[in-house]
Amino acid sequence: MFQRHTNGTIHSPRQGLESLISSLSTFETSDPRDTIYTLLNLAQETFGLHSDDVTRRGWRQSENGVSPPPPPFPDYSKNLLDVYTDFMKWCIQKSGSLDILFRHWALPEVKKKPNRFYPDLVELPSWVTTVHKSAYGPQQKGFGGRKTGDSFVGSPETRCYTASLDLAPVVQWGRDVPPTMPPPRHFVLSKKAKHLRLHLPPKTGARRMPRPEQTLSRLLTVKGFCIGKVSSQHPMSEGVITKGVLAALGHDTAQSKVEKVPDALWRTLVADRGPDGKAPPPWYYRACMECLVAKGNNGNLDTKRILRRKPTKIQEDYVKRVQAVCWNRTFIECDGVDRSELFGLAPFDVKRGDLVCILHGCSVPCILRQTSYGSWGDAPENRPRDSGPKEPSNFYHLIGEAFVLGQMDGEALMDLSEDDLERVSENFRLV
Repeated sequence: MFQRHTNGTIHSPRQGLESLISSLSTFETSDPRDTIYTLLNLAQETFGLHSDDVTRRGWRQSENGVSPPPPPFPDYSKNLLDVYTDFMKWCIQKSGSLDILFRHWALPEVKKKPNRFYPDLVELPSWVTTVHKSAYGPQQKGFGGRKTGDSFVGSPETRCYTASLDLAPVVQWGRDVPPTMPPPRHFVLSKKAKHLRLHLPPKTGARRMPRPEQTLSRLLTVKGFCIGKVSSQHPMSEGVITKGVLAALGHDTAQSKVEKVPDALWRTLVADRGPDGKAPPPWYYRACMECLVAKGNNGNLDTKRILRRKPTKIQEDYVKRVQAVCWNRTFIECDGVDRSELFGLAPFDVKRGDLVCILHGCSVPCILRQTSYGSWGDAPENRPRDSGPKEPSNFYHLIGEAFVLGQMDGEALMDLSEDDLERVSENFRLV
């Protein structure tokens, strides 16, 4: 955790605050705000800052353009959502990335106020991802084994993908103030972009939520564009790759012999990366073929069963990578907005009709689900006189990160001009 001099004294921390919190968040605290506050003195950005005065002075210097801001200083008068929001603002400003939205770092709100000084309890919005959705869950549940696949966004120091290339994030915290676009970047892209916007009617029958006017702090507006809509899903419970998934990825399940493996199959099952986040080794192809030969009589590829049967070394390494990617995730097929067919991996609770989007400044695609409430509620008397006709809702729940084969390295942007990008991009209001 620390770099040391030859005499053993501490020289400096090795990790930044975002990295520390992302890696140590499974350790629980009685006050969830201490997820951030207890690690401040151990991070690179705050090492050597000994008082609130220094930190406050750092903020003033930042506002004057002298230096980047230090992380937020401890303030126990703030409720949990405000503390988390301050931290996420800082992460996005410092990193120029939205990947913090997909790191499973936050502890949930306590169920009961521990004392009279604790602020009012809050409900966390979908864009604050808790440790319960992490690969091994919170500390007390971590001994039960893997809960889901590893995060696609990787560590703050090493990003595995570049789905939005170098687009800067466009973020607005709260409501009614439109986000501003960063200075335009120049892309060389196709005219097909004018067909890319996907218009969805407001859903009916979904559970209604409190209007954002009542909970402004829960609203986060981000800019991005839709690349498709989920048309079918195949859950992969506890590392079982079903016959349906294999068939959807091009494997001929009727053949008794396996003579070749479609690239889409072996690449998708490992998210087109090795365990180090780099390009997958070429021997993964052969390993996948051996695994398909060993699949069960029901046509499913059961990774736990393969590991129990003393596999070869390359089988073992490949299967462990498949588990790290596919465990309790869902294989999805999507209708692309440009009429292409897309497929990949999404959170276990993805549903048909969810949107697959790429947010500006995010290294991976994400899954968004439209909510049912509008800007002013259903009753006309709730709307200002000059608000015009009621528009369809464009509030969304952030379901989670996704892997989409062929869309992880900026391919969606490579055929778009600057004007095309502006035309297809829109604001997504997350709650």
